[in-house]
Amino acid sequence: MSGSPDNVKQVLDKVGKRLARNFGVSSRDFDDEDAKPYRILNQADILEQTNRLADTLRNFFVAVALISLLVGSIGIMNIMLVTVTERTREIGIMKAPGFSSRISSCSLLSSLLLSVFFEGFWGKGLESEGLISLQWPWSFLSCILIISLR
Repeated sequence: MSGSPDNVKQVLDKVGKRLARNFGVSSRDFDDEDAKPYRILNQADILEQTNRLADTLRNFFVAVALISLLVGSIGIMNIMLVTVTERTREIGIMKAPGFSSRISSCSLLSSLLLSVFFEGFWGKGLESEGLISLQWPWSFLSCILIISLR
């Protein structure tokens, strides 16, 4: 047993030599890790493997989050395009009396932002009350209410 962290390497070498002798590993294969039928690990090795695993998992979750953001952004752009396409008539009616493109765009954007704000506020309110997580009919009811508000 090693008394200090400085002696760990020496103790590992002694244990490795003793195990190699017990398992019949020749002295020329002592440094070859593939020739040994055993592997000696210390806490630093385990910590290093754990850190590598944590880094890999973090990178994986970052990649999933970035893909989710990309897909969400494409979905939002698609919804905005459909909304503008549906509101083309309204934009034409606004331009007929002389409103500029900027005013009609600001009007459209403000109505979209207002609806998104209220839908988010409604969803967060239901979430904080625990209604969505407790019973699915409440989440179904909230979806119906959000759809009806549009």
